[in-house]
Order: sequence, then structure tokens, then C-alpha cells
Amino acid sequence: RSSDGGLLKRYRNGESGLAGLIEDYSFFIWGLIEMYELTFDPNYLETAIELSEYQIDNFWDNDFHGFYFTPANGEELIVRTKESYDGAIPSGNSVAAYNFIRLGRILSNTKYEKISTQITDVFSRNLNKYGSGYTMMLQAVEFMTGPSYEILIIGDNDKSQELINQINQINQPNKVLIYTDIKHKDDLSSIIPFIGMYPNPEGENPMVYVCKNYSCNLPTNDIDEIKRQLIK
Repeated sequence: RSSDGGLLKRYRNGESGLAGLIEDYSFFIWGLIEMYELTFDPNYLETAIELSEYQIDNFWDNDFHGFYFTPANGEELIVRTKESYDGAIPSGNSVAAYNFIRLGRILSNTKYEKISTQITDVFSRNLNKYGSGYTMMLQAVEFMTGPSYEILIIGDNDKSQELINQINQINQPNKVLIYTDIKHKDDLSSIIPFIGMYPNPEGENPMVYVCKNYSCNLPTNDIDEIKRQLIK
């Protein structure tokens, strides 16, 4: 990364260069979100937030919305284009729309959710006419329009992992997972403040809150009940 926090595309023999483009940010942030939901290491989430803010500051079109292909602090061009077509590789804007709706739900951040909506709005004409060419962006639309879910798991690491594995096997792609070990709850609350509103489980078993648009069901650790709440 550069001194201002941006991504660089090349590193060799101690030297780095070439400023990242929108796709570099979108794909890397996508990977960071996936790594967080795999390991629940808050460092991945923190880096995803840092790069998302950099992406907004340097690529976002404040007037007409959507992300430019090149950064504002990069090489001066006659025209700054925006890419949205999802070919063999999805576009930076499509992945960004998916990233920001997921980050928004994980963090309860309405600013991020709004950005995701604005991306899909600005390319809505293309989505309506040529949906097959915008399959990644349509995933973001599907997540936005729902139903989609926020799943919060609170418990001990050893007791929680099996339950997390079972939840991941449920066929519900429109969900985000948030996990906190009861011993390190304060560490995550600095990134996700609302985590402190949820009490620790009284017994040894973890508790799971299945929420839909931030409206949560009663906590449970019954995988059949969790499945029922996620696929109804």
C-alpha cells in the first residue's frame, strides 16, 4: 500500500508502484469480507473498512454516482470512465455494490447501504435491458431487495465453531455472519458498536440471533430453528 493508504499493483525487490484501479479495490475488499466471515478476525474487517473509505474518497462520482475506473489522485485523463459490464470477470462497480451492501449489514452502516443502492440505480437502465450482462450486480440487487439476513453468534470459540459450520451449510446466500467470542467482545465492539447491546449466553452453549433487516428473532442454538428462520 502507498503512504496514503492506497493499493499498489506491483512489488519487486523492495520497490512498489502502479496505483490500483477500481477492480483492484473491489476484488480485494471482497476477499477481505470473505476472510472475515471465514476466520472472524476483526483485522480483515478493519482493513476492508479502510480501503472502502479510500475507494469512496478517490473513485466515487459525487455528482452522478458510481465508481470511476481510475482514482482522482492518479494520472490526469481526458475522460474518466465507469465500467459495469460483468463478463468473464465481474466489473468493479458490480463487486463494489455487493461489497457495500454486505459491509453495511455487518456494520449497521446506512452510508454503505446507500452507496450500494446508488450504484445499482445509476446502472439500472442497463440492468433492465441486458440483465444477463450484469449478473454480479444483480446479486447485489437480490441482496438489497431481500429477504436477506444478519446472523449474530455469541459464544465460546470451541462451542461455536460446529454451529457456525452448520449455518454455513444452509442454502441461504443472502446473509452475513458476525461472530464474537465472549472473551473478546469488547475488541469487536470498537468496530461494530451494536454488538454490546446483545447479552452473553447464560450457559455454555452459544446463542444465535437471526435478524432480517435489523429486526431480530429471539436467540436460539437449535440448528433446525435457525434453518427455519433462514429459508422461510
